[in-house]
Amino acid sequence: MSELYGLEVQPLLSFITCICIFTYVLKQFVDKQKVAEWIVNYTSNDKDTLFKLDHLSKERRSIESERNKLSAQDNYAKWTKLNRKLDNLNNEITELSNKVKSTQTTQLNTIKSIIMFFQKVPIYFIRFWYSRTPVIILYTFSLPFPFSKILSMPWGKNNTVSAFFWCLAIETVLNTIYNFYKDLKNYRKLSVIPISNKKTD
Repeated sequence: MSELYGLEVQPLLSFITCICIFTYVLKQFVDKQKVAEWIVNYTSNDKDTLFKLDHLSKERRSIESERNKLSAQDNYAKWTKLNRKLDNLNNEITELSNKVKSTQTTQLNTIKSIIMFFQKVPIYFIRFWYSRTPVIILYTFSLPFPFSKILSMPWGKNNTVSAFFWCLAIETVLNTIYNFYKDLKNYRKLSVIPISNKKTD
């Protein structure tokens, strides 16, 4: 721990600050859906099914092309045979597609749940597990009510800054910075829009 200007900073402060920033970045900048889709696309273990599905789709296109060249009246037997083959292929493709979709949906939901876990659980754990633990102790002065109670919320001692309040403070500061950045970005976009010249008669 270190003391400066009557403040005693606990070692836990750095750890909590890092976790707060990490979870905030995950929440604001990581799209669960896009990340999950990227992971599923590049780590799919059902490559045999995908390969078979691709092969069947090519075969279907070939048979459709051959059938379309025939006349149902002049080549009824061959046209009917190709049509039955197409029906069987369509059924097989539908079955495989549903299998792939079901597998990918399960994988997507699992990955999104893992990402959401890291986005929310660490910060909630810190807020409540360390709710009575001070990260800063004020020695040289006493804060009047209600400020002393706010800084130590919800169950900390007076003249301390609780881990719970510190997490809220970090999130508020990060939100302010992020919103300012978004507003500045939008302002710059608006400022570069050319003003159309009015037509004169």
